Amino acid sequence: MQAAISAVHGDAPDCARTNWGEICLHYAKLYDLQPSPIVALNAAVERSFAEGPTAGLTALDALAGAETLTAYQPFSWREPTCCVAPVTGQAPMRIIKLRMA
Repeated sequence: MQAAISAVHGDAPDCARTNWGEICLHYAKLYDLQPSPIVALNAAVERSFAEGPTAGLTALDALAGAETLTAYQPFSWREPTCCVAPVTGQAPMRIIKLRMA
């Protein structure tokens, strides 16, 4: 599944023409095989590209209580939110609120 995700990324000529829906399907299959908060975190970021930033932020918010992610540096720094939030137009306040959480 990880190779399939990489292949879709690699086949895309640029971000705008990436098949984000296909990547999300691969992440769902990967999660079925290997349920982990890290897979769910990556899927949440990809979901923002497939379904829009609100869907991605909602998925990230759902992971906020995951105990295994509290020490995971990218999540604790809210990097995924930084990837997703700027697209919403509400980025500065959203990032500030999540970093303070």
